[in-house]
Amino acid sequence: MPLSSADTQNMNKKASRFTFDELVHAIQATGLKQSDTVIAFCSLFKLGRPILGGRELERFYLDAIFEVIADDGLLVLPAFSYSFCKHEQYDPKTTLSDVNVLSNYCIKHGIGVRSLDPNFSYIFLTKSDLYKETKSSVALEIRDLKFSNVSFDCDEEPSIPRFLLSRNSRFLNLSAVPYCTLLHNVEQKLDVNTRYYKLFTGSIKRDNEVLDDVKIYYFCRKYYPNTEVDMGKLDLFFRQLESDTKHNAQIVRVPIGKADILGGSIAGILSGFIEAFTENPYVVSKGPHLTAEQIDSVDDPFKVAVSDIDRQLFNVVDLES
Repeated sequence: MPLSSADTQNMNKKASRFTFDELVHAIQATGLKQSDTVIAFCSLFKLGRPILGGRELERFYLDAIFEVIADDGLLVLPAFSYSFCKHEQYDPKTTLSDVNVLSNYCIKHGIGVRSLDPNFSYIFLTKSDLYKETKSSVALEIRDLKFSNVSFDCDEEPSIPRFLLSRNSRFLNLSAVPYCTLLHNVEQKLDVNTRYYKLFTGSIKRDNEVLDDVKIYYFCRKYYPNTEVDMGKLDLFFRQLESDTKHNAQIVRVPIGKADILGGSIAGILSGFIEAFTENPYVVSKGPHLTAEQIDSVDDPFKVAVSDIDRQLFNVVDLES
């Protein structure tokens, strides 16, 4: 006797459920281990319905990650707010992220440190930050971090990719579709013709101080549909990287709920991006290639040459203090 639509829906709901222990085991299966540094990209609602067991949704995932990386591990979370793009003041302690609910949990509860980039900030936290314990050596170390006002620096020191590479970091994708914003750092490194440097200015509130006319440089895309990221192509890139031994990206897919989570090596993923974008800057873009006229058509009064960039460094801000 065939299943009714109601029976099928109930089976799908059950299949999408998962426990805390199942999530921990799935994260471990991606290759993440104790003391690792990991950058996590999240779209949690696409994974299914976790059995929270009394935890808040965000703590369910944060607790699971730190169950794996433990006391000496470090979690890095994108906390992009695009504040200067929206002509808004940026306050790292109160400005919420547009991209990550885990980051917003940290902001609301004063957990970890946050970089001072008003468009593309990152949050760094340890287990001692999350549980409000005596700060570990790693927690003390991240409070001395500095990053530049050029959002997508790649080879420059300091930069997010250089920091992650220095710690042999891992990649964790908690979403049905893989994403890794570090591809834009590679695009800047290679100076792809789909993007250009643009100056943004605005104010930043840092504790009791307001910094006015702060300059932020963003390697932004030329606003044509051709240059938009095609998520299907990005997924294909990661699938090809899975079977590619050249870059040692160590890509692992692990089923959980109604999707797969993804893990890998940041060094291998960046190496794969560099080769792919060198061969074809549109490898994960919708395409087709921009015409010569489109490439030369950007008439933006805030477009700047590399030689005119006023590079500055800013300390991260402690969200707890």
